[in-house]
Amino acid sequence: MKSKLPIYNQIGAVLLTVIVIPALFISFFTGPFELIIFKPASYYSILENAEYKEEFPRVVSEIVTDQLLSTDENTYPTILANKESLKTILMHYLPEEWMNGIIKDVIDKVIAYLNFKTPYTSIEVDITDLKTNLILNSSLISDEYLLSLDNCTVEEDSELDGKEIIDLYTLPICKPSAENRKIVSSTLSMMVEDKANQLPATINLIGVIPGGMILGDKSFYYYSITRWVFRLLPFVTLLLLFFIAYLLKNNKKIMRKWSGLIITTISAINLISLLVILIGFDQFTGLIFNRYFSLVIAGFGYVLLGMIQNVGNQALLWVIAVSGSGLLFGLVLLLSARLTKSKDTVIKESEKKTIPDIQSDASKKEIIPETIEEIEEQEKIVKKEKKKGKG
Repeated sequence: MKSKLPIYNQIGAVLLTVIVIPALFISFFTGPFELIIFKPASYYSILENAEYKEEFPRVVSEIVTDQLLSTDENTYPTILANKESLKTILMHYLPEEWMNGIIKDVIDKVIAYLNFKTPYTSIEVDITDLKTNLILNSSLISDEYLLSLDNCTVEEDSELDGKEIIDLYTLPICKPSAENRKIVSSTLSMMVEDKANQLPATINLIGVIPGGMILGDKSFYYYSITRWVFRLLPFVTLLLLFFIAYLLKNNKKIMRKWSGLIITTISAINLISLLVILIGFDQFTGLIFNRYFSLVIAGFGYVLLGMIQNVGNQALLWVIAVSGSGLLFGLVLLLSARLTKSKDTVIKESEKKTIPDIQSDASKKEIIPETIEEIEEQEKIVKKEKKKGKG
């Protein structure tokens, strides 16, 4: 009895293989992405990187500067037009302990949002310590800012002589003389205190990020569906592989060879593709994300790109490791298929062993004479042998 595969089983295996190939390709990415990209701990290492650590105060000081200069009419005093100088000064008055905690808090809350654990309205950071520090150092901030400006002309400075109350909106962008600087600094200090007091206790990050980078409700819905499918895909792929093996179970040699070829081929393609991507990954991510990060604060875009490249490299290395394991498993299946004998081969070998035994047993049996002529001939042979024995 020969072990042939039914034609329906062969067609079913081919159709399932067409589905399994892309599913298996994507499934190799699921584990590393879930364990690396969507875990906050993967991003903490960048907090200790001195290159990026220098950018954090610049990012925060730019946000704070925009908040201090924002008004309902979207105008601010001309004397505060030197935003770069103001940002640089504010960097020195950001609480260091608060800075270290705020970045980690931002990472935790953004990843929690991407993992569906919090709504976007909850991506808030506490700036109470920052407000307190700005209010306490408002005089120093005002003095340093005025000293960073060019000297006023005699005409500009003379307009401040003898004044006890001034309007900041009427002042030119210049440094008054020592006699007039005190009243200007005092007025500017009060403005910093008032603006700091007007800041909320918490700031929602969604309000800071430009609209072009925020996922709308519709986009986030599609992201949720895609993520759900992405998580289920490895289990579906595994079930399909088991079903292919079930369809080919009548011939274990073909079953193992078929499964081994699928896994080995996809793993090898994955490895080659990933190695090529890994070599130019930083350039690749730069080309894709630069157009989006150009919308945000320069330093913030630089930090975000660094995080993506750092974590992306980690994830790719894990995908390479998973693909390598898949390649080894596929090779084991192919080797097992090579060493496995099919049922037809086993039956033929057993037949070859039994046929000689039957023939040898038959040859050992004595031939018994049946006719009278055969009996007489046999008696003559016996007599001749006896005569030879006597002689």
